[in-house]
Amino acid sequence: MKGKIVSYVESKKFGFIDGEDNQSYFLHISALIEQSQQANLVVGAKVEFDPVPTPKGLSAKKVTILPTFLKKRLVPFFTTKQTHPKHGVVEKKLFINTCFHRDINAAKQEFLNLAHETGCNAILEQDIERTTFRHGNYHYTVHACKGYFALVSEDTVCDNKLESELSNTAILNAVSSFKEKFAIVHARESAARANQLKSSNGCLYFFLIGLAVLIFALAR
Repeated sequence: MKGKIVSYVESKKFGFIDGEDNQSYFLHISALIEQSQQANLVVGAKVEFDPVPTPKGLSAKKVTILPTFLKKRLVPFFTTKQTHPKHGVVEKKLFINTCFHRDINAAKQEFLNLAHETGCNAILEQDIERTTFRHGNYHYTVHACKGYFALVSEDTVCDNKLESELSNTAILNAVSSFKEKFAIVHARESAARANQLKSSNGCLYFFLIGLAVLIFALAR
C-alpha cells in the first residue's frame, strides 16, 4: 500500500502514515527496510508499506520511502534549557553571556532582544547567572543570562531538486548573516559586562582598603 507520512517525532523514532485507504498507520523507525533512509523520515514523504493489524491498531511494516526531494527551512523561534532541540538540526550555535541587570525579568527580556538582533531562531542551554555587586556598604544581587544562540533547521518535502538546492544555499546565507550579527552583539555585551565587573570590583577594593584603615586605627 502507498501513503504519506503525516507526523514523525524524531526523538522518539515513531510517527503515523495516512494510507491510500484513508486509514492511519503507526510507523516506527525499525519498520524501514533500508535503515539508510532514516534521514528521509519527514512529514510529507511518500511511502510504500505493508499494512498490518495489531492488538493496538493498524501498523506499517516493511516501509520504503519513495523518491523524495527535501529542502531545509528554519524552525519557529524557541528557547530551551536543554543542550539539543527536541526537533531539527543545529546548523550553528554560539555562546554568549550578557551584562548584568538588577531586575531578573529585564535580564530575560534583554536576552530575547539580543537573540532576535542576531537573527537566530533558538536559544539552547538558557540559564541565569546571579552575583552580588557592592558599592560601599551596599550589596545587591544582579542577574545575567547565558546560553547558546543558535540556528536550527528542519527538513521538509519539496517538489524538485532545484528547490532543494536553493534551500541549502539559503541556510548557508542565514548562518553567515547570523555569525556577523552575533559578533557585533557579543562584542558589545562583553564590553558592557567587563565594565560592570570592573566597576563593582573597584568599589569592593576601595571598601576593603577603607576597612583595613579603620581596623588599624581602632587597634591603635
